Amino acid sequence: MNAPELPPDLAELEARLRALAPAPAPRALEQATATRLQRPAVAAFPRRSHYALGGLLAAAAAVALLVSVAPPPAPSPADSSLPRWTRAGSETQEVGESDDGLVVSADGSWLRRVRLDYVDTVRWADPATGAQLVVTTPRQEIFVEPIRPF
Repeated sequence: MNAPELPPDLAELEARLRALAPAPAPRALEQATATRLQRPAVAAFPRRSHYALGGLLAAAAAVALLVSVAPPPAPSPADSSLPRWTRAGSETQEVGESDDGLVVSADGSWLRRVRLDYVDTVRWADPATGAQLVVTTPRQEIFVEPIRPF
């Protein structure tokens, strides 16, 4: 299978791109790379230090496990620095409706599909500080209604 013919301007560009080659690496870089590759990457430890290192790693793992399992301290009821969020209201607003028309169900009956788009908004407030938090969530509901013949 042959490659398709390229237009003349693209064929010239393709030929120039094929002729490109990376510049050779400087000799100093090649020597430095070869020297680093010949050196051992990790210093060898005496056999006794393996036991010490293993014990240290086990102790670190135990401490990490204890810290991650311990529950955080509960705030005291008298701590007024924490916000006391209360629900200040909520609303649902219909923002759109679209009729997708007729669709055929798996059993072959005709259905009418309608999409309703809503935006749900929930407001939270901290009466002590006056701070407010508004959470807005879009939502879409799809209904299918059977079509009844006359």
